[in-house]
Amino acid sequence: MKKNLMNLTALICIQGSNAVVPLIVFPFALHALGSTAYAELVFSEAIALFVLAIVTYSFDIVGVSNVVRLRCERPDPDLSGLFSAIFYVRLLLFVVAAACALALYRAFTDGSLVNIALWMLIPLSYVFQSTWLYQGLESNAPVAIFSFVSRTACVALVVALIDRPSDKYLLPGIMGSTYFLGGLGAFAYAKYRYQLRLRRVSWKNLRQLIVEGKEMFLGNISVSLSKDMNVIILGTVGVPAHSLAAYSIAEKLIKSFQAIARPLNQLFFPKTIRAIKDELEPSWRVAKAIFRQTLPQLGVLLLVLCLIVACYFVVGKNISSIASFPNVGEIVQFLTIMVPGVFFGVASFMLGSVGLNYLNCRNYFFRVILIVGLVSVSVCYWFAHSIGAMAAAFCYVSAEVLTALLTVRRYGLTTER
Repeated sequence: MKKNLMNLTALICIQGSNAVVPLIVFPFALHALGSTAYAELVFSEAIALFVLAIVTYSFDIVGVSNVVRLRCERPDPDLSGLFSAIFYVRLLLFVVAAACALALYRAFTDGSLVNIALWMLIPLSYVFQSTWLYQGLESNAPVAIFSFVSRTACVALVVALIDRPSDKYLLPGIMGSTYFLGGLGAFAYAKYRYQLRLRRVSWKNLRQLIVEGKEMFLGNISVSLSKDMNVIILGTVGVPAHSLAAYSIAEKLIKSFQAIARPLNQLFFPKTIRAIKDELEPSWRVAKAIFRQTLPQLGVLLLVLCLIVACYFVVGKNISSIASFPNVGEIVQFLTIMVPGVFFGVASFMLGSVGLNYLNCRNYFFRVILIVGLVSVSVCYWFAHSIGAMAAAFCYVSAEVLTALLTVRRYGLTTER
């Protein structure tokens, strides 16, 4: 019980650190830099997020599963082979994806390569961080400490050093370097603590790892299409800088709210698997069993949302720095539209990523999120020309709702026996 509580606390610390940084740093940067400089930064940051989606691949699930399997086979397994293989694959993916991102950025924009190169330190940090290893070993405290220290340093440096538009490249520089040092620390500690060493790995083993997680990886990329692509679309169609900046802040706030759900997802993940362990295919009975594990998560999120809204109307509107924040009305408008999508996203994760993957229906779930992602991108690009950033907000929530509905539909395609 004590170990489970410590791991849950560590997971909350990791997610909380990742959530709080954008919550503080990006609104502060918009206020200090102004809409024009800020819009340039978040456009290149959105490209870096796609590189991050490629780098993480599906090892946060596949890697954890392999560590657990090895520990079941032997009480004290040698994890150096798996550690090396995942590190090499992620490093290769980073080199290829970063090179493509830099080339496309250079070809289609007149922005500085220094800007996007500094953002690339963030996906590079995840190459080294090896969170999957700590989760598989059920020892999340070390990576939580490195994450907390690096994110705290990031916030402190941004607040201390950025105060004018000419400081715009300090933002990716500070975030990239602090994240990278945190990832490097977690990597070094894992090698020392678990006596790991990088060794040669055959192409056959590398290929097996890549193939094993390809559906989940393609699904993650498809999800990025309906979320992270919106800022890039708004930047390419010429949406005014103030609207792009307002949507970017709203998106960061939504992602911070989503981060609250991730420790809950991780806590209820094994409970859900145990609840459906004897099931062989999707059915309404299975959907009800999964939803019983989903409902408490939605309840916690709703309570947190009510507290946030109450604090804003009771306290926030009376604080001069919030009331005078650039584009605050537009940001609140975007948030109002996008918030319901978080609740549908939790349902999609539990019924899809957990339920359908366990029931060997991962191809159906992949097709759903791929189609929804492509439709979302197309619709957003089409309507952004006429209604601007509002198109991105509507597409964001519509994609979450449609994914959830199509996922639920799969449970009704099997006739109850």
